[in-house]
Amino acid sequence: MRTIRILIVVTVLFGSFSCDSKQSTVEKAKDLNRDGLDYFEKGDYKEARRLFFEATEQPNLPDTTRAIYFENIADAYARDTLYDSARTMYTTAARLYPHPVPKYYINMAYAYFQYSRIDSALSMLEAGFRADSNNAVINNLLGLVYLGEYDKEHFDPEKAYKYNLKARKLYLDAPTKLMLAKNEYHLNNTWRALALFRQLHLEYPSEKAYLISLILIKAELEDSTDLEQLKAELKKNFPDNYKTTINDISPGQHTLSWTQ
Repeated sequence: MRTIRILIVVTVLFGSFSCDSKQSTVEKAKDLNRDGLDYFEKGDYKEARRLFFEATEQPNLPDTTRAIYFENIADAYARDTLYDSARTMYTTAARLYPHPVPKYYINMAYAYFQYSRIDSALSMLEAGFRADSNNAVINNLLGLVYLGEYDKEHFDPEKAYKYNLKARKLYLDAPTKLMLAKNEYHLNNTWRALALFRQLHLEYPSEKAYLISLILIKAELEDSTDLEQLKAELKKNFPDNYKTTINDISPGQHTLSWTQ
């Protein structure tokens, strides 16, 4: 996914229970969720949903734990492009969180994203940012919106920058580094973008998009350092993309764009 959207394995620490049955149902829900995650990773979203649903039906669950299982259901529906059902599940999850907390706003934003109501999603994310400006997911989503990842009407790389920079500091992974690299490029900080794509390629050499971006930006900057070596690497490892990439090289032209 484009966003920091991680299916959650629940680990709940409880005090002593007055009844062993309460703890057993909570543990059963956790096991069902964990099994659902396994099926999700295998691409069997229908079976994953069945297990997540069964987890939500267990008694004695805290609302915030039950909400996590509904989030996982929503993600599984979205993967199957069943967006109406995904929207319903994200909304259900949101309403289980005490209001206002970041998770409420995040889930409502995801609900609006399902049917491209970007302005409504943005309103939720901005409210969430006011509630917690250090939330990694909210910063990531705001950065995505303002880089035009959901629609081009909201494209504003200057506004996106503070969110993508914060998301990168809070969540050190490849997607947040990629968004920051794109943001730097759109702000004409091309050498910074180059450095980030260089890091991405070194860290994930099997990801052809990082290598292609690195080649095109180096060519744009007319930086010949190891450019031929990178081209040779592309030709060897991703021959189907070699000719198109070479044809796209535009020295001195700041025209690189990324498609979904």
